[in-house]
Amino acid sequence: MKVLLVEPGPAFSVADVARGWARGLAEASADTITFTFGDRLWFFQNAKVERDGELVQAFDFDLACKMAFEGLGAWILEARPDVVVFVSGFWLNPLAMDLARTAGCTVVLLCTESPYEDLRQLALGAHADIVLLNDPANIDEFSWVCDTVKYVPHSYDPTVHAPGPAL
Repeated sequence: MKVLLVEPGPAFSVADVARGWARGLAEASADTITFTFGDRLWFFQNAKVERDGELVQAFDFDLACKMAFEGLGAWILEARPDVVVFVSGFWLNPLAMDLARTAGCTVVLLCTESPYEDLRQLALGAHADIVLLNDPANIDEFSWVCDTVKYVPHSYDPTVHAPGPAL
């Protein structure tokens, strides 16, 4: 199975979740390709252009998000993944999910911010084939917008997370 994993924008804990899923998919023998949305977003957020002799930000945040997703369609067409996994709903444009579905991919939305961000995540869930929730509190509500909804609690990677002294 070929999987395209779409990383989240933030570089904090959800990036760890994406790395864990990438490792888990690889260990399950999935041919996994990673779309580095976070790196792309950083690039477009920090791009500067010269205007009137002064360097200014090239894109506002919303346009930077849009630009960061621009290449996703080409990746889908080139890689032809069976599944596209969107890790977290941060700054995710539902059109990116629709594009993947139109290309014949199964779209998975991994909701990492339940139940705190469930209103926003619910709207995205309507564009997914499968929704995975890290908290079961609103599983019934998600079932109204997506046929396949599962509770998948956060886990840990023993190669990264281990008890020991604080650093």
